Amino acid sequence: MFKNFILSLAVSTLYSSLAFAQMSAKEFKASQLSFDYLSSDGSFWYDCSHEKAKEAHDWIVNCDNYKFNLHILLYEHRRADESTFEFHYWADEVTTIKENHTQSTWLTIDKAAHTKSVKAYLGFKGDAGQLRLELKIK
Repeated sequence: MFKNFILSLAVSTLYSSLAFAQMSAKEFKASQLSFDYLSSDGSFWYDCSHEKAKEAHDWIVNCDNYKFNLHILLYEHRRADESTFEFHYWADEVTTIKENHTQSTWLTIDKAAHTKSVKAYLGFKGDAGQLRLELKIK
């Protein structure tokens, strides 16, 4: 009976820890982010402006005639000998292309490594155009 109680308590603590980690995605400042919208064949490259949207982790990005509603989530799961970053990035282009795309990446580093930035691309129009994100972590 006591073993079942301890096991139940351990499982409950584990789930509580995981739930807390899921609720504590990092929030970023505008200065940590930059965006570009570019063609895969090199025919255009637009620098983009961005501003924080009303919801947590949401951004509005304008690139020439394109407007993207973005969602950026980054969780860090630390352990004694390594850290895992869970990165989710998705965007809806709402004016011209009217497409949405998603990327999810998990990166595990050992305790000696320090992650400084993430660069991620989302393809639009059959990957003819790409929304590029650079996220400075430190």
